[in-house]
Amino acid sequence: MALTTKEDLNQKIFMASSFLDSIQLLEKTTNYIFGNSQEEADQKKVETKRRRKYVLHYLYAIVFELCIKIIWGIEQNKIAPHNHDILSFYRDFSENSKEKLTDLYDKQVVYVKYIISESKGQVDSIGDTVDLSHIQFQSLEEALTANAQIIRDFKYDGELSGKSSVLCSTIYDDVAKEIYILPKVEMTVFPKSLLDYAVSLNSS
Repeated sequence: MALTTKEDLNQKIFMASSFLDSIQLLEKTTNYIFGNSQEEADQKKVETKRRRKYVLHYLYAIVFELCIKIIWGIEQNKIAPHNHDILSFYRDFSENSKEKLTDLYDKQVVYVKYIISESKGQVDSIGDTVDLSHIQFQSLEEALTANAQIIRDFKYDGELSGKSSVLCSTIYDDVAKEIYILPKVEMTVFPKSLLDYAVSLNSS
């Protein structure tokens, strides 16, 4: 039996919340990994970090897409089509929702830039200290377009290009062609705030 619009929205909210819970667990995963030798343990630690950052990057993209579709579904009072072109959904938003999303995204850009400046190169990537002062960030519309590409292709090729978005705790360095995890930062502030906004619309 097909879901009603209300049932579809509630299911999307449940899934987005579940993915966010998983993200928070992954971000708090301990780095204490053991092996038969220190060298083996160090290698396992590097590989675990590498896998974790790729998983986080993809899960954040899923949450962002779900939030956009939830808002669209509420405002249009129908189920969002099954595609990943969330830029087109965003362009259908009310002016209030556009302003809210833009405000949340812009604040996150400022926040991430501050974290990078404060980290002084101590970035939790694969054990390296790197300089991210040159990193460029996507505009909101660029991030919406890139998010669709992540959902479609990242699970197959693990590749990114261009500027970073601030949708998650991973920063893409287009020079080094590497993804880094930002240090000691609660990055779920943005997607959680976006989901909270979507839930508030659904409750009104």
